[in-house]
Amino acid sequence: MLAFLFPTLILVASFNDPQLSADQLRDLIRVKMAPVKSLIYVYEGQSRWVGDARLIKDTGQFAEEFQGTFLYRRDGAAFYDLYTTNPTRGGGVIRRRSSLLKGQIESTQDILDAKHRIGADDIRVFPGFLTSFSALNSPLDLQPIWGLEGVYDVNFHEVVVEGWESLDDRNCLRVSASVLIKDQDTDKERDKRFYWLDMERNAQVLKMEYHGYGKLKSRIDDVRLAEHRLPDGSSYWLPVHSRKQWFVIGDNFTKEPVIERTLSVVAGTERLNLDLPDSLFNVKREVAWPATKELERVDATVRSGPLARKFQTQEPPPPYRTDPVSVRQRIEANLAEADRQSKELEASSPTRQAWSGTTLVQIGVGLLGVALLGGVAARKWRMG
Repeated sequence: MLAFLFPTLILVASFNDPQLSADQLRDLIRVKMAPVKSLIYVYEGQSRWVGDARLIKDTGQFAEEFQGTFLYRRDGAAFYDLYTTNPTRGGGVIRRRSSLLKGQIESTQDILDAKHRIGADDIRVFPGFLTSFSALNSPLDLQPIWGLEGVYDVNFHEVVVEGWESLDDRNCLRVSASVLIKDQDTDKERDKRFYWLDMERNAQVLKMEYHGYGKLKSRIDDVRLAEHRLPDGSSYWLPVHSRKQWFVIGDNFTKEPVIERTLSVVAGTERLNLDLPDSLFNVKREVAWPATKELERVDATVRSGPLARKFQTQEPPPPYRTDPVSVRQRIEANLAEADRQSKELEASSPTRQAWSGTTLVQIGVGLLGVALLGGVAARKWRMG
């Protein structure tokens, strides 16, 4: 009995101690997160441009709707299967899958080509961990506490417990996590995140701000928690809704948000502490889920959803035209899409390199365009 009361008293005292150290906070977070060994849910959401329309030419590129399945295991394994569409781009559906298992990330994307579905066999494999397991419309924005917990595994971060602060009538612990690499020109921190933790509800994050070079880049707020009863009678609070807003477009910071994305867990799809074998954390997984009613119900929710059904039945687009004008138009469209994705990823990236993702993609697509145009010209010369 005393063995149980002693750590409990320490935890209670720590919750009321504004001088809580970073190491003590890490231990508290792990205690609060410990009841959940695994987690499954179906999530959905949408993104849209909410800024001044004069800032960019095409605001429709940010209008997306998505739905997917998310799996998580306490040892860091994760997987999501996501269907995304953009109504302003013809309504076609793209399927993205990513898995994380034992420090290795696998990622693939399925789209429709003019002749067949491509991408399923093109799997990118690279080392990573949960804090790097993110992409466009990733479910991790529903669980920012995992990002803070993962900071302790990265040695170039500094965590500071700043004290208690009231947020939406909740007493929250405010914490900052900074990258210990400063810009040589401005001497400002490239990356600093602020977290507001509701320690009474499993240390879940009610708000998070991401600052780059001393300016606000993005914010997660409007977080809603749902209480779940575990078999031992205890409660676990799970985030079921959040909103993320971006305050930067390219290199330009704005006072008001320009992009907004909402994420929600589909009610009734949450499953806690099921046995999730390694075989589920694999992007090639097309076999049936383990034969349990709980997993089958979750799987069926997405597979019977409108985006998954449209993905399976949509018709391929017409064959690509190879005349110079059409090739140039396709290159410009690909560059615009690459630029859009890179800007959104940069808004969440911990650091920025001299060679950005946009630059590399643009060079690659540009070289491809030159090759295509050269091939068309050569064929016309041979035929002429």
